[in-house]
Amino acid sequence: MQGTSEQGFVGLWPGESSWGPRYLSPLIPFGMLLVGFIYQKLSKVQKLFTVLPLVIIGTYIEIIGITMPYQIKYHYLEKNFFINYTEYNVYTYVNLLPRYSPIIMMTKNLYHLIKNFRRTTIPETYNVKMYDGISFAFDVGHERWRSIYNTGYIYFDNFKNDQISKISFDLINHPLSDTKEPLLLGFEINGQKIKSDITTIKITERKRVTLDTSNIKILPENNLLVIKAIYKTNNIINDNKQIAGIINMWINKTPINKELIRVPYVDQIGSKVVNAKYANWGNTAKDPWIYWDLHTQVYERTLDFWWIKPIYYWDFPKKPFLILFIFNVLGLGGSTYFLIKSLNFSHPKRSSAKRG
Repeated sequence: MQGTSEQGFVGLWPGESSWGPRYLSPLIPFGMLLVGFIYQKLSKVQKLFTVLPLVIIGTYIEIIGITMPYQIKYHYLEKNFFINYTEYNVYTYVNLLPRYSPIIMMTKNLYHLIKNFRRTTIPETYNVKMYDGISFAFDVGHERWRSIYNTGYIYFDNFKNDQISKISFDLINHPLSDTKEPLLLGFEINGQKIKSDITTIKITERKRVTLDTSNIKILPENNLLVIKAIYKTNNIINDNKQIAGIINMWINKTPINKELIRVPYVDQIGSKVVNAKYANWGNTAKDPWIYWDLHTQVYERTLDFWWIKPIYYWDFPKKPFLILFIFNVLGLGGSTYFLIKSLNFSHPKRSSAKRG
């Protein structure tokens, strides 16, 4: 979308600068025949300084294309900007400015995905999993929040059999519009209502809420903590007018990892296989756009490997994916072995005529 304030807007479709390569793709097999013929004629030194760099560059581009969805190149970019009176949106300027090229942007994103892989994948102390009704972590200035979608469900374990005397939250009642509803809080652990020192948070207020769990029976694993974020006016949260944000969480004095991703896929087949029982998403919240947002968030926040998805979706059957993954690894290992074995970087031998 591009235009001026006097002229209005005109729609431009750059085709992601890929129409030419896309239409030429049927010619690739014939081109590879030519490449193979040239490769046979090259000496060992020529292969080392021409073919090998191209193989390395091509392999890296293939890796970033496989490990991430292509759309992730738009992350952290401004939707639009103006030069004089001309507006350039993100779909246009990423194809014009080299600093925003997919290779550079996706390399940065790959770094962040690898850096955060452990925190998004592996539960830390107390195996805390915000698994339903609580949003993904998002940036708010220098902080990372998660918001409660009416009712949030958190599982935690106590493998050490410690005396869990308290669970604490830093919560905020944050406005997204001109509404000023107070946030009412309710808590349960393993079906038992539990009192907190703070039950109401006014608009824009931040409060540290502490739950006294010294008299609650805490199980070794799968303890269920339910947080209810209640507004007197209906649909405050559903209409994105205010959010009940979780800024921090502690069990005893141990800070909890907010980055871990555990959400439901809300799939009829998978849920029946694992006998999943939905509480919020998939039960009380049945808007298809919510499921679409869950899938999109997982798609953009994780490495794009099909076999890794059951880690993040708790209602996916694990064993079928594990079996397919084992076959995938065996096939990849076998094909790599035969490929390396078939490669010949030495100069082809030339037959010499015998002298008479």
